[in-house]
Amino acid sequence: MLCVNFFLILFAYPIYDTCAVMFLRVLRGQNPTIGGQDHYSHRLMRGGFPLWLVNLIAFTAAGILPVLFIKLPEGAIFFASFIIWAFLLFLDVLAAFLRKRGEGERCLS
Repeated sequence: MLCVNFFLILFAYPIYDTCAVMFLRVLRGQNPTIGGQDHYSHRLMRGGFPLWLVNLIAFTAAGILPVLFIKLPEGAIFFASFIIWAFLLFLDVLAAFLRKRGEGERCLS
């Protein structure tokens, strides 16, 4: 079980991105297996986040989860990964909100 948890945490960011993209494409009636510009980083950039911040968020989210797995006690791993996933979702919703208000392209740059 420990090995399965490690790989789920190691690949949490790509799993989140893949699931979110497939869910959004199905909602729009698109084929979820055809590529597009709707991945997490693209959505953040359309929301107005500058490229350096998008890269920092992606590398931090992808790199912090495996480190947490190694450093934290087993009971705290789930809670810490939940907080990071919730933060990624919050930024995704914030980017969508900024884009809807029309502030996406000029905000945070």
